[in-house]
Amino acid sequence: MNIQSPGKPGRWDLLVIGTSTGGPAALHELFRSMPETVELPILIVQHMPPGFTRSLADRLNRDYSWSVKEAGDSEALQKGTVYIAPGGRQLEIRRKGGRLVTAVSESKLGDRYHPSVDILFASIAELGGLRVLAVILTGMGNDGTYGLQKLKAGTALYAVAESEETAVVYGMPRAAVQAGFIDETLPLHTIGERIGRLVQTTAYEGEMK
Repeated sequence: MNIQSPGKPGRWDLLVIGTSTGGPAALHELFRSMPETVELPILIVQHMPPGFTRSLADRLNRDYSWSVKEAGDSEALQKGTVYIAPGGRQLEIRRKGGRLVTAVSESKLGDRYHPSVDILFASIAELGGLRVLAVILTGMGNDGTYGLQKLKAGTALYAVAESEETAVVYGMPRAAVQAGFIDETLPLHTIGERIGRLVQTTAYEGEMK
């Protein structure tokens, strides 16, 4: 399915972020540089075991203007709210009654990562027709690459990766870049500002460099 341009400034539906090793510090840097005018629902997958993601959410909630929480099950997504996938479980997005809602589940046998960037991204792609900004930050491995592939096919997507010069581990960004699913690679300290500019545009699928 080929998705057309969103057509109107600010017509993005979601901001989705995937990260692993070095992610907590990277997320702080991202939010520190991101304008408060970014009022999209924000979904984050940070590879962490159970318990640690709630602490991360509490710290981000304390330090920044967005409402940050560990995602629960069956929550309707709200603008200006950040949902962090719970450690050791999987976060997906569903449609219910015309709204986007969270779906939190136990990991299945064979899931390589829990939470998984791929699983979150793929669930959004399956909904079709959404306008998505995606960011891949520092992390080991290749989680997120398959999910970006699905998003490219099923959504109006603009994808940004953290550059090697600032990534603690360049594995996840490198894999996504090498697979050809990234529109722009940037140093960490500039990504937040870039997101702020993108939410005011209709750029998608590599149109805005």
